[in-house]
Amino acid sequence: MTARLLVLAAAFSVQACGWGVNGLDRMSEKYPDDVVADAADVAGDVTVTDTADEDAVADVAGEDVAADVTGDAAGDSYEWPDVSYEGIEGRWAGRLVSKGQINVVLENLAMTTTDLFIAEGTASGLTLTFCDELIAVVPGEYISNTTETKPALREAIAGTPVELAVSGNAVTAQQVVWKWALADSIGVDDPLPAVDKEDEEVNFQNYPDIDDDGNPGVTISVSVDMSGTVTSGERYMAKRAKFDLAAGAMSEDGRWITGSMTFAVDEQVLGADQTLLNNGATVVPGTEGTLYQFRRVDDAFDCAALVTGQAGLFQSAP
Repeated sequence: MTARLLVLAAAFSVQACGWGVNGLDRMSEKYPDDVVADAADVAGDVTVTDTADEDAVADVAGEDVAADVTGDAAGDSYEWPDVSYEGIEGRWAGRLVSKGQINVVLENLAMTTTDLFIAEGTASGLTLTFCDELIAVVPGEYISNTTETKPALREAIAGTPVELAVSGNAVTAQQVVWKWALADSIGVDDPLPAVDKEDEEVNFQNYPDIDDDGNPGVTISVSVDMSGTVTSGERYMAKRAKFDLAAGAMSEDGRWITGSMTFAVDEQVLGADQTLLNNGATVVPGTEGTLYQFRRVDDAFDCAALVTGQAGLFQSAP
């Protein structure tokens, strides 16, 4: 193991386990002084920031990250259906695109999260059924990270649709609070309870096992590459996302409903099957490029079609 990789792994351990000074003291007994000094510097850099710095925000809003959202295909990958384009009633394919960055040990990595939904429109609102969450993280110099949902998670989250209020043919300005595996007793603005390391039952009470796999919260697949050394496994987590949607009107041709939004995310890592993955990353919202889009589709259009074609589907959105 190279000295650089050793520093990365040590810093990950400091961040994940809350070692602090005592942990670095124990490291000094096992590793050379210069490596420990580097690790101490890394640990000092692992901080939680409330806002993204200007350069990081600029990177997040840049063309490279935008390409991850819009895809490379030109034009539409789905023909406009033979349905009524009057009113908000009918089926829509939708996505909420959240741009920001994650703080991972040595680096701040630009990230785009795309939440995909099939929506049913009525005069009283849009009912969004979850399809999938796609996370694109721009690799750093030393670290890259990939995350994927699992079928049981998608099914569990889809069981509680998201409701959007509308007025006529427009989505009204509103805040949407979206919970993944949080107990009803946890309020909208309450801090997420810390993991109870002594009583696992408390964790299940706070973070129900909604995907029924025997672990608290929901389970996602995670892979972390640190300078070529890959650790893959499962992480158990819960989260609360708040989306503040600006009003969004329907396009004149009745094909689109679009608008801007801001977001905030609180996450709690509840455990993992690999020690290195028992470690979350702070999500810092960006200030540009976060939006919602809905495209009219026919009644046969489903989640599989949306997940497969989402990049091209929204290519021509206004």
